[in-house]
Amino acid sequence: MLNTYIRCMEKKLRWGILGPGIIAHEFVQDFKHVSNAEVVAVASRSKERGASFAAQYKIPRVHTSYDDLYSDKEVDAIYIATPHNFHFEQTKKSLEAGKAVLCEKPITISSEECKELIAVMLSVTARCFPVLDCFTSNRSPTLKEATCPTLKDNSSQAR
Repeated sequence: MLNTYIRCMEKKLRWGILGPGIIAHEFVQDFKHVSNAEVVAVASRSKERGASFAAQYKIPRVHTSYDDLYSDKEVDAIYIATPHNFHFEQTKKSLEAGKAVLCEKPITISSEECKELIAVMLSVTARCFPVLDCFTSNRSPTLKEATCPTLKDNSSQAR
């Protein structure tokens, strides 16, 4: 990921979209306001849905396999916009492929999965800069328990 970070300082950050659902449409539309990033690929289980999404936003590549997106050398970062029960596996595979990841919430459905993802992040790179939305993460029991077990039972600190 350090190579991705260095490359992105010099060139546009190249995004891949995993799951062309409603929230992915909102995410991609915001790229018209960004000059240092672009969407270069989309992955969908449905060839037709992926092709339609790609045509709508002029995305050059469509993958019908998520594994193909993980291994796409032209993708620096993956935006995961699938149902939450898939987030753990997809985030893990993206990280293991050396991609930066932006995952819709919740990132996992259990504190055990969250702990495992943290371990994967730390094993992939010596420096990990996870960015969490403080408003959301302070209210997420799963994330709270995985990252700070002493806070998990103190609901007054979550407000």
